[in-house]
Amino acid sequence: MKHTDRGESVKRTKTDRLADNQSFCQGIIGFDIDGVLTCEMVGGENIWQREIEAYFPELRLLEPNFSFTAAYGLSLDKVDQFMEEKAPSIFRAVRPQAGCQELLSQLFEMGFTIHLITAREPCYEKITSQWLAEHEFKYSALWFEEDKGKLCRRLGIEVFVDDYWDNCVDISDQGVRALLVSAPHNLQCDSNSEEGIYRVESWQEIRTHLADYYGLQFGSMRESPGA
Repeated sequence: MKHTDRGESVKRTKTDRLADNQSFCQGIIGFDIDGVLTCEMVGGENIWQREIEAYFPELRLLEPNFSFTAAYGLSLDKVDQFMEEKAPSIFRAVRPQAGCQELLSQLFEMGFTIHLITAREPCYEKITSQWLAEHEFKYSALWFEEDKGKLCRRLGIEVFVDDYWDNCVDISDQGVRALLVSAPHNLQCDSNSEEGIYRVESWQEIRTHLADYYGLQFGSMRESPGA
């Protein structure tokens, strides 16, 4: 697991980083990055599907799935080969989801602690931090961790937003409310079958859910494309 605080040396702890906000902290919220902050659909096509099918022209999609090995029947070696060569450029070029920067800014200014937890490999820390800075995201700490449920519990996160069903189940099992962002790879999953998991279709719905859960009043959210 790797953790860095936004715009600070890794030697500075989370406690130090958030000290200025402690007196009016509203709550602790977590967000995934890929498929949650990032907009992976371009012109009705998933950017990862487009890139991997171009990289391996012989591929055919077997099933909508979060994992390339399941979706395409690829070996882990081939997936690693693709990620090593193509992931950096995709991570740099992807656009934010419409409305996500504005909502994170509003929450941050209200005093919320915002943890970004990604399953990306720590080797992508610099690219990820640069992308977040370029698009002016406000957050408290950035974590690189696959086991999100235990980390959410340890950090005291109350609500976490993710697009991967297994993560949401794990997070919910840790007593944390999970918001499942709809995506082709999770449409077959029944959020009503799991207590503590709530499906959301957009950042407007995330905003509404958080407003209801925390009793918040937001100003109007601009309906603008990610920038």
